Amino acid sequence: MKTFYAVTDGDYSDYHIIAITDNKERAENIKKLYSGKYSEPMIEEFFDSESKDEGFYYIIYRADGSYDTFLQDFDVRKLSGINIVKENILRDDWWVYSVLVMAKDENHAIKIAQDLWAEHKAKKEGIV
Repeated sequence: MKTFYAVTDGDYSDYHIIAITDNKERAENIKKLYSGKYSEPMIEEFFDSESKDEGFYYIIYRADGSYDTFLQDFDVRKLSGINIVKENILRDDWWVYSVLVMAKDENHAIKIAQDLWAEHKAKKEGIV
């Protein structure tokens, strides 16, 4: 079984892949290149045909400050809608926004949704 090394950095909505290689020494060199005062990348190992234990969660942020989370079945047609915040344009007052995220559990999904909403609001207000 072949091993792949993903050089990653960040947490939650800031998590990103820097590079993927099948050479551990190269991954370590890439990690050194991207390491700095404010960043310490990690090397994650993946085996060929191994899947991560993550699922798709549909998050609805309610007007009362609570969240409804729904674990979704995988549907390739939904992939283009991941991490896209949808505001309630109907203004029926029971929900504020919704978003489909990929996460390891419900709490992680809510944190990702919160980060995406904060970024969405900042862009909308011209802060970012």
